[in-house]
Amino acid sequence: MKRLSRRVTARAASHIAANHGGGGVALWQRAQSALEAVLLPCDFPHSVGPGYLRYVQWTSIGLVTGKVESILATQAALFAVGVGAGAVPMAAAIQWVLKDGVGHAAAIGYATVVNTRFDADARRYRFHATAGHTAADLVACTMPLAPKTVALVGLEVPSFLLLGSLSSAISSVAGVAQAVARARIMASFARQGNPADGTPHLFLESNLADCTRAGQSQAKLMSLVGTAAGIGPSWLSAKTELETHERRANIALPYRSVFGGALRLQPALRDATLVGLLSEARRSGGEAVGRKLA
Repeated sequence: MKRLSRRVTARAASHIAANHGGGGVALWQRAQSALEAVLLPCDFPHSVGPGYLRYVQWTSIGLVTGKVESILATQAALFAVGVGAGAVPMAAAIQWVLKDGVGHAAAIGYATVVNTRFDADARRYRFHATAGHTAADLVACTMPLAPKTVALVGLEVPSFLLLGSLSSAISSVAGVAQAVARARIMASFARQGNPADGTPHLFLESNLADCTRAGQSQAKLMSLVGTAAGIGPSWLSAKTELETHERRANIALPYRSVFGGALRLQPALRDATLVGLLSEARRSGGEAVGRKLA
């Protein structure tokens, strides 16, 4: 009897959904089709190799977390260079340009040394790129903890310039490895047209450009998600501090603290006994004074 009632309920639910919820289902299907057109190659999944969707899923997770790390690292770097703390803008700009120059030089040297080996083992260099970006962000996050200057060959060099140059070099090298390895990986997923129709291989066109286009769209979308996730903690922290301040401001007390109330009465309290009570209040947090006055 229970099984029969469940079947009737399921059929009724499906009938209601088919007659009354068709608009919502159609809208969801249109949205899904639009997302697939933007984020996936044309004629997916026939136009790509096996494992493409799983690769995209894991890559998207890595892009989001990488963007969060990048935002936190940038905040730490700006704090370390002194932006917003009264630092000289020109000095901060010069250090920033210098660290970027070191990063570009490192990227050129790395690409020259590795050369054609990117094609031989693209997966390994793709992993190295992810690890390099994470290491660069970790170095950048340690900048605010470092001293202002570091003695190097008898010279006082700003620690931001040293750590920033190291972080920029690692990040630039990782960026080169990521771009080159990603191109090689996309080429492995690309198909020479649709082999299902039996067209000879020589007459089929490659969809490498379409796969690359879809990959760029995926990267930009995940970058937006990661940016929102990276800004979120800072916004929540500021919001919590504001709420704490507002709660304190709305507490109905005749004075803000024991010491504030005592200081307001200080001109009228000149004898030694009351001065001693004030001193004891400062040491004990006001509890001893309350017991004596009680």
